Amino acid sequence: MTVSFSNRLAHTLGQLLLALCNATLLLIVLALVLVWRITATLDETTQTLTTAASAQLERVAPVRDELAGLRTDLQGLREDLADLRDTDVGDLDALTAALAQLDATQARLAEARGRLAPAIDAVASDPGLLVDRAVARGVADAGAWLGHLRGCTVPPPSQ
Repeated sequence: MTVSFSNRLAHTLGQLLLALCNATLLLIVLALVLVWRITATLDETTQTLTTAASAQLERVAPVRDELAGLRTDLQGLREDLADLRDTDVGDLDALTAALAQLDATQARLAEARGRLAPAIDAVASDPGLLVDRAVARGVADAGAWLGHLRGCTVPPPSQ
């Protein structure tokens, strides 16, 4: 009897080990399928965000070109006013004030270009930067939303 019992016990343990391996393999397959689905979703989202970033860059490009054109025009006006200053004009103070105003305008334009240029160049050289920021913002928003759910409880039944 002990031989039969030990054989049955060994057979049962072997079956349990086989069932454990099957369950582990099923969990691994399930995890791989989930990772595959998440990766596909992230790829679609990344593509959508990259397309949106490219569209935004196309909208910003004319602004940058117009800013360069304005700067060129402003430089031309400055040169014209400097030429007028050299001539003998009765209202030299008015021309000097206009030149000072043009200098201030050029300084503001240069400052605006200085602030915009690094951002435009960074996005133009790496559109993935916008995608990274959007994904980080989405993850932060989702984390905040899940944080609000942490304290949720089922309301008591109304009587």
